[in-house]
Amino acid sequence: MPTYDELTELKTNCTWIWTTQNDVDGYKVLGPNGSSIFLPKAEYRHDNSLSNGLGEYMSSSLYPLNPDYMYFLRFNFVQQVGNRGHRSSGLSVRAVCP
Repeated sequence: MPTYDELTELKTNCTWIWTTQNDVDGYKVLGPNGSSIFLPKAEYRHDNSLSNGLGEYMSSSLYPLNPDYMYFLRFNFVQQVGNRGHRSSGLSVRAVCP
């Protein structure tokens, strides 16, 4: 999973384009080197129900004041990094390779 710093880099150094791929809405995230990834909007679990379909992706970086929480990337039509959420909240995971 990406770290807090890697998610911050996605937010600040990349171009985000709202698009649809294979009938799935999400963001195509274009890096400065021309590479891209697609982050589909994805629901997450809140108590016993699902969210409204915003994209929220976990990081591997734990929140320092409480290790039950982690940092995550959230998007609707604005990207936010630095939020913290409970690790059991069922957020999406995006694998990264070094």
